[in-house]
Amino acid sequence: MKKRAKQTVAKGLVINSNKSPHKKQKYIEYDYEGLFNQSMEDWDEFFVEQLLKMGRTRCVYATKEIYAGNQLEIEIYPEFTRKQAETLYIRQVDKKQQQENQKKLNSRNSRKKFWRLCEHNFHNGDFWITLTYAKEPEGIEEAVGNMQKFIKNINGKRRRRGLPNAKYLYVTEEVSEDGEVVRVHHHLFMDSMMDLDTVMKTWKHGGRNECRRVEKDEDGISGAAAYTAKEKADTRRKKYKKRWNGSKNLEKPPEKKHHQTKEKDIRRMVRDRGYIEQYVKNTRLRSGKKRYDGYTYSHSSVYFNDFNARFYIRIRMRREGGDDYVPH
Repeated sequence: MKKRAKQTVAKGLVINSNKSPHKKQKYIEYDYEGLFNQSMEDWDEFFVEQLLKMGRTRCVYATKEIYAGNQLEIEIYPEFTRKQAETLYIRQVDKKQQQENQKKLNSRNSRKKFWRLCEHNFHNGDFWITLTYAKEPEGIEEAVGNMQKFIKNINGKRRRRGLPNAKYLYVTEEVSEDGEVVRVHHHLFMDSMMDLDTVMKTWKHGGRNECRRVEKDEDGISGAAAYTAKEKADTRRKKYKKRWNGSKNLEKPPEKKHHQTKEKDIRRMVRDRGYIEQYVKNTRLRSGKKRYDGYTYSHSSVYFNDFNARFYIRIRMRREGGDDYVPH
């Protein structure tokens, strides 16, 4: 007789402890960040306890680790089978649509992908440039074409100097910081292997251009990246347009996913925010080595979805002294 796969069940939460090599549950990929809708900051203890008793369907919790430069993001979120997802009206990710949405910076996920690429590929001293126009282009498509020509000319000059093609990420937009439609402009991150004077002189469209150097703080490059990819109310203005483009030589931040975060630890993180720092500081791999050795806790957030009664935990850590760490 086949042994049943073991599961740990506690008040609606299920964490897989199935070690059988035969049958493994398949969990769908979905936009989990698009589902949580309430931050649990400052919620009182009694209310949190009531939430922990809820749970409208069983699930497992996944832990995803994203290593972007010297920043480490840890995301703990529920996963569902296809049948469970249908019950909860959770849609599986459409890969093609997801890629298109990410280029438009119109979702939390797309802005985070932009930030992670910035964090992983650009360093202190690299360029953060704003390029504008003396004569307004006819539309955002023409503006993107201007940027493509600019990048082509930059790479031509670099090749003549024996330099590789530029690493870059840029956003083309026609909306100001306060959400008003303004003149088309570009925000550009670029490596600093070629001198700044040559880079700026390559832009042939005039305007009031500005260049700053990347300066990472304890949150890395997030301030500059957040400004560049700032969130706006897309639904308010039909004219609102924003797109980003990046070079092909950008390195993708390494990611790992596992199901080793125990149910008792998830529940304790929800109850006690201070426990999150304690947990990431002391949790260990099966080898006995600290899982996040060399990283320092920065901050964390706990969110709740009032439809599926599930918790979502986000943790940020940073590595001191270098961007080249490879995950365990």
